[in-house]
Amino acid sequence: MTQLRVLVEATQPRIYHTSVQKPIAQTLQRISQCTKDGQLQLLVCVLPSHNQAVYGEIKRVAWVQLGIQTQCVLMQRVQGGHRPKLLEHLALKINTKLGGFTAEPLLPDQPQATTMIVSADVCHTTEARISVASIVWSIDLQAQRFAGSVVQHPEHQEIIENMDAIIRHALRSFYQHTRKKPLRILYFRDGVSDSQLEHVKQVELGAIIRGCALVEPSFRPEITVVIARKRHFARFMLPKANCSLGTVVMQMAHPQILSFYLIAHYAQRGVAKPVYFMVLHDEVFSSSDSLDQLYQLTYRLCFAYPIVTRAVTMPASLYYAHRLSGKGRMQINCPFDDLSRSLANSTNAKPATTQDNLHLVPVHEKLADT
Repeated sequence: MTQLRVLVEATQPRIYHTSVQKPIAQTLQRISQCTKDGQLQLLVCVLPSHNQAVYGEIKRVAWVQLGIQTQCVLMQRVQGGHRPKLLEHLALKINTKLGGFTAEPLLPDQPQATTMIVSADVCHTTEARISVASIVWSIDLQAQRFAGSVVQHPEHQEIIENMDAIIRHALRSFYQHTRKKPLRILYFRDGVSDSQLEHVKQVELGAIIRGCALVEPSFRPEITVVIARKRHFARFMLPKANCSLGTVVMQMAHPQILSFYLIAHYAQRGVAKPVYFMVLHDEVFSSSDSLDQLYQLTYRLCFAYPIVTRAVTMPASLYYAHRLSGKGRMQINCPFDDLSRSLANSTNAKPATTQDNLHLVPVHEKLADT
């Protein structure tokens, strides 16, 4: 096993004292200009209290205007002496934000061949009448590093429309980092009810196919769409113990769709709650032997979430999509980039009346692939 570590060159970091009552944008701008080379990588903010408005403004300014990674922590948590678990958690987060990783999932041989992992989630805000959707995609062959985009669309709309331009950008990003075109796309989608399954298959799967055609008319990778669902009441256990990690249960599958339950994480208390996966469309794992590879791949991707030291309940890309939706919620009060103009130039674009609903949340170019 190769031992990796984070090299911290700033042994004496500069400390600035300020008040949250002052304009946060001006304060962060002034701090970012105080480094010798003007290349501030990380800003650790110790906050006096849990204030969502202050936290959101710090993230917005750093994410959109300055291109600086930030790590916020409450004052009450850093006071009171040495706290190993807190420091470990902060170190894992900082390591990830600076481009590091803590685990490399051992992917099955067949799906690993130029497979791009794509995940999406939709968050419905209460602050404004909009919904925020996030799409993330892998930018390496090991499914460790991901990039993503956030879009806003009308309130309570669960289906992500006009995402073909985002898929085109994702494919170009994947090729830029790997110098290979993905032969397979594995699309994980969270938060879809039974009544919306067919709509997702028609709209979002169609957008992925169109996005591939926007890159190259003859480009058509194999695509598999998997729906992940956490809200259910199914539990599985042995007579005197929890099921082993990686247990797959298929007996209670959907009557018309290939589906399975996966127990990927360790339950510290009680019974582990599995995640319910439905294979809505499959071109990659069509044979019975390949289905085992789907189960293995889904399980192993649960070990790729770098801010924890154990497996999580779902593939890490779904957690990335959920967290990116949360970031998008913090940006709803700032101007949005008009991606829909690029869609209007494509022959497969939808009418302009629907394109007005698609806008990219802006992000600084330094953080575009983080």
